[in-house]
Amino acid sequence: FVRCIKPNAEKQGDIFTGHMVLDQLKYSGLLEVCRIRQLGYPIRKEFNEFQARYGALVSEKAGDVKKLCAALQTAKFMVK
Repeated sequence: FVRCIKPNAEKQGDIFTGHMVLDQLKYSGLLEVCRIRQLGYPIRKEFNEFQARYGALVSEKAGDVKKLCAALQTAKFMVK
């Protein structure tokens, strides 16, 4: 999904209207996405990526998401 942000109402070059751009960013939800990402909520990952990144934190090899998450919770690396 691509959204164009218009820098000014006059549609002329080298003119930047800050409040107009800020309103567009708010209405499109982009500022909320940035805020959530700054809080540390990651993008969704495939299980093999998740396991490769976090599987090393637990001693047993988990074959599915539920087992890996349960092992991470038991090891106190993840809260329920």
